[in-house]
Amino acid sequence: MSSTAMGSTPAKGLGLIGLEPLASPESVNHLLRAMFGGPYSVATDEQKTLMGISEGKVDTNALPIVRRFVGRADDRSYGMLYRDAINASALAHEEMKLAAKTGNRELAERTRTEYGPELQSYSDLSRTEFMLKKMRSRAKEIEARGDKEGADRIREQVVQRQREALGRYMKRVDSGK
Repeated sequence: MSSTAMGSTPAKGLGLIGLEPLASPESVNHLLRAMFGGPYSVATDEQKTLMGISEGKVDTNALPIVRRFVGRADDRSYGMLYRDAINASALAHEEMKLAAKTGNRELAERTRTEYGPELQSYSDLSRTEFMLKKMRSRAKEIEARGDKEGADRIREQVVQRQREALGRYMKRVDSGK
């Protein structure tokens, strides 16, 4: 079908075949993403990247492999790393408790040697997590009262405190290994 039969633009063409609600470029993009999924997304992402390179502006977060090394992590990534740090320190702490309970000095020494930084971080991360749970609870209360902006500010503080605690943890791990 020629472009004149469909209309002068794809959006107008959609209107001619009874899809008037899809007449905006955003709607067309959404429809194409829904129809073609990953291949369409890859093609459009590559096009955006090439356009950015030609204009001298490249968002490293848009490049999957480059993002791994130079991109900025999003809040969810920090949250996952923070959760991993908490789990590692808690596991080391539990292993030390088991060694103390059973009187197994060999296990205690091996745990101290292998997980020294994690053991050192346990109390710091536990205190931080206790405080963050209170902050998250407060954010939920504030949001329930209708103050989404206030809740978002608290959530931003939670992420910042996670980053700070993760930074302290990583410093200990880097210096201990």
